[in-house]
Amino acid sequence: MGDKGGLVITLYNIAKLERDRGNLQQAQTHIQAAIEIIEDLRTN
Repeated sequence: MGDKGGLVITLYNIAKLERDRGNLQQAQTHIQAAIEIIEDLRTN
């Protein structure tokens, strides 16, 4: 995967959009994916 930072920002923005739409489960799924990438970057 190339630009992980960009992917994290995209996932975060999608999560915010889903939250605003009231789709909390989808928002949580996207934010958890972003957190996993951040944690991977942090530990490597």
